[in-house]
Amino acid sequence: MLSTLEILPDEILMMIFTYSGDVTTTLRAFLGLNQRFNRILLDKRLHLLTDFLQTNIRDEYYKCDVFQQVTQRLLTINKPMEKEHLYQLLQPLLSLYSQHKYLQSQLEFEYEYHKFLSVRQRLNDDRKTTIDLELETEFNKLRNGVNIVTETYVERIRSLVLNEGAKLVCENHELTGFNLCQAINNLLLQFIYDKSKEQSALAKLCLKLFKILLISNPLNMKNRDYVGNGGCDASYFFIYEIFHLQHFYHSRVSTPSVNMNIYRAVVDLFLFAMQCQKQTFQDANHIKRIMFNMLNMVEQTHKNMFIQATQWGVVQIIADEYFLFEHDTSDDYYCSYSIRGVLKNLMKHSRIDILRYICRHSTFQDDISSPDNIRETVNILTSNRSHRRLFCEILNDESFAFLRSNKTLIFILLDKKERQIVEKLVNLSKNVLNQLDADGNDPLLHVCLKVAGCRHRIIEYLLKMGSNTERRNLEGRNFTDALQLSRNEKLLKHLIEHEIILPRSTSIG
Repeated sequence: MLSTLEILPDEILMMIFTYSGDVTTTLRAFLGLNQRFNRILLDKRLHLLTDFLQTNIRDEYYKCDVFQQVTQRLLTINKPMEKEHLYQLLQPLLSLYSQHKYLQSQLEFEYEYHKFLSVRQRLNDDRKTTIDLELETEFNKLRNGVNIVTETYVERIRSLVLNEGAKLVCENHELTGFNLCQAINNLLLQFIYDKSKEQSALAKLCLKLFKILLISNPLNMKNRDYVGNGGCDASYFFIYEIFHLQHFYHSRVSTPSVNMNIYRAVVDLFLFAMQCQKQTFQDANHIKRIMFNMLNMVEQTHKNMFIQATQWGVVQIIADEYFLFEHDTSDDYYCSYSIRGVLKNLMKHSRIDILRYICRHSTFQDDISSPDNIRETVNILTSNRSHRRLFCEILNDESFAFLRSNKTLIFILLDKKERQIVEKLVNLSKNVLNQLDADGNDPLLHVCLKVAGCRHRIIEYLLKMGSNTERRNLEGRNFTDALQLSRNEKLLKHLIEHEIILPRSTSIG
């Protein structure tokens, strides 16, 4: 027998669904009850999924493969869902949203910047000086705080830049005067916890204002603000807020609850600023600094689905931009040093997902597994019990096959007597038993000749896995010769006592 709801026409049900709460509440309440409800909930006329993304640009999303795939999965739901399951299904949409916003930023910047350049190119030098000074005067009014930011003020700035061709020139140094980075910090970033409607409205005005000012001079992305021991450019403060969910100059709160309208504005402005840089000044080292700053600020996966997906989207965008210039960056020492910090941070917060993504690229593979870094990498991955568990996951993952095949990894693990990880590595690839160190020692000989302390269990395992006891190193020693050395007297005794080898002959037991 049909329920009261089920006898209603589609149009009435759409009205009911529209007034049933936010998108996730509505989907959790009605999705999966029956196929008709599923079809109505995902009908394009209802726009639930695009409302979920808080965008009015709908047609482009409806055409996307990801959007259609998510829709098809949701249509097949046949029972009510837990929030976590729903979020898991919707997550690809949020990742798509970040990528789409980045593309929108490119189109927006290219259009407005071309318009600005066409106006400015028609100005003579005297007019440029006059109009630039006027824009500088208006900009300096922002020192007085947010009260100056009104619709009238923003429209005045817009007119100066896009109609009259004014260019804002600021000092990049943090101590020389007021600049765009300081203005962004003071007028937008510091209000991330303010949930008032007034502040949300102001964030939209600030977003529009700072986009216009960046169009007038994209190089202002290099403006710096004070950080206690020097200065950092605007991108550093954007990244700090996007991943730490707080303003750099404010104390950290234990349970941050951010104004999502402001958070969205911050992300939008950051993506726009990245496009400003990409389209006007190709600075590989600047992208590198942004990349490493970001990876050092990444924390554990956030519970808020939008924040979680946004952070992941930003990671993908910045990583992809960085790897476009991976062969153009300089300062290899800085890169190697930064890789170690990144690895420590990602392991600390169990972000194998991000590590997997960045390790698709040869630059990170080479840095993590280079002769200079591989031992430090292993030290980080074996620094505590949880890291060791993650290390085993990494060895299992094909994304990290480059690490598994590193010729020195087995010897470093043997030096540290990480028996369980050695066993994991050998079980995954028995070829490591044939790798040789600088003196021609295979793993079995390496343990006998270069590893101190209790080693008999490791040797027992290596013998069990088929190590060649007759192989000789560069000095002509094999396994039997190594056991006859005076420094291995105790080792030999343990091997015999535990019946790993036979007495006298030192042959395999």
